[in-house]
Amino acid sequence: MLDTKCYAILDRYPEIFIHYVCQFYPMPWEWIEKYKYEFSTSPYDPLGSRNHWTYLSKNINLEWNLEKILQYEYFWNWTNLVRNENDRFRWDLESIEAVKPRIDVKEMLGNDHFGKLIYPTEALIQKYHKKKLSIYETHPDCDPSWAEKYNVIIEPPFEFREVTSAYKETPLDPNLIQDLDGYLNYHYDSHLEEKFYEIHCKPILEKHSLQEIFDSLFYSNNSDTISHGKWFFWSPMRNDRYGLIPLFEEKEEHSESPFPGIKEEWDPYRPVKKLPPDPSREFILIPNDTYKEGKERIQNIMEVELSGPRNSGKDAFTILLVSEKVSEVLKSFRLPEHRFYPAKLQHKKLQSKEKYFIFLLTKDSLLHSIDWSLPYNFIYRAQKTIYPEFGSRDVNGYAPRTEYYLWKYNIDNPPRSPEELYDLQASENKKNGISSRSGSSLLPSTILRTNDFDLYTLRGNAIVSEKLQMALEEKFPNESWFRSAGRLGI
Repeated sequence: MLDTKCYAILDRYPEIFIHYVCQFYPMPWEWIEKYKYEFSTSPYDPLGSRNHWTYLSKNINLEWNLEKILQYEYFWNWTNLVRNENDRFRWDLESIEAVKPRIDVKEMLGNDHFGKLIYPTEALIQKYHKKKLSIYETHPDCDPSWAEKYNVIIEPPFEFREVTSAYKETPLDPNLIQDLDGYLNYHYDSHLEEKFYEIHCKPILEKHSLQEIFDSLFYSNNSDTISHGKWFFWSPMRNDRYGLIPLFEEKEEHSESPFPGIKEEWDPYRPVKKLPPDPSREFILIPNDTYKEGKERIQNIMEVELSGPRNSGKDAFTILLVSEKVSEVLKSFRLPEHRFYPAKLQHKKLQSKEKYFIFLLTKDSLLHSIDWSLPYNFIYRAQKTIYPEFGSRDVNGYAPRTEYYLWKYNIDNPPRSPEELYDLQASENKKNGISSRSGSSLLPSTILRTNDFDLYTLRGNAIVSEKLQMALEEKFPNESWFRSAGRLGI
């Protein structure tokens, strides 16, 4: 694998490197398919998620077409995608109908700049004219006859007005880009993104293949990780085509924990080792306000929020809401200790005949599956945000960008058990001024297990084998959010 320490940006700012590669590199579609799950993860933090698809959605150098847009529909950042000013693809009636309701035709067509990304045929205007459309007369395909025929408002040319600022805005000196740390932490300018890519990213791409670079950034040094099957973080789909989150919650508020026997003040540094006794109540669930019901929206894999006071133990486990069909698939694979508790879904409009279950696991089963008798190289990673003084400006009138200090170092006295790991991470966080465990990680660079399950948990995240991931995606397409767990070195 490529030694990322040979390049400052790969060593200290790998996420920024991937951002710019995704935004500017003319990446072939076969490579996007190959790394589609890696583009949803962090190359720095093994547990972190980063949506590099946000930047792919802005890339004007891809060979855009409707087939590929639909193939990766649930990956794109649609705000960026519909405003992508590439010269290969324009939104016409067919493509707008294919992704409906992701594009607001009235809003887009009525925008002086982005309206030009829509190809407004008369059939499109006729289809959407009841929305009281408007279009600028400067649009290359504007037909003045639409005003009378379809009551379309023809806007005059847009007049730009100069915006004044309390601070003197001067162009940023492009030479500052040469100073990698100083530029990224203090002088970042979005107008110089492509120049930054040309200086710091493109030379690396000219010397090394995409596979060599990506495998070095997205996977641990354990080459067996790739050859013997990949692993993926698994969670319910974040939102559906309508932008709604599939989330259910308990119908009533409860003053007690749903799981008796869990201490009131459980320690997040020391997750509960064993599953609790059976719950003290029946789980009756209703859709959360963020989730409206509809024919396509009662899914098989959903998020669930259980009621109870804070720190009562309701958040001490990994919990998913799954249908009976999903539970049957899960039971056909090798699972760690788990529970399926019946849950009743009360719908406001629709009645589902499908049975649902609370799928419950401990939060750190992977740590308890490590063979601790073997020597490991443990790496501590942390990220801390330093906010600049309010109102401060540099000589060019720019406010200093939020500064990130990153630590990544080997542990001299490695832990020999999950309990020692928890204590050591808490100690390192205190030394570095990290307030909670969510801002850091302490993990071995490679994980050798004493068992062979297809599902593990780590810090509350569910992690599935490639076989289980493929089964879930095949039987329940577009209902799960998978991202690569390659940095864990399982």
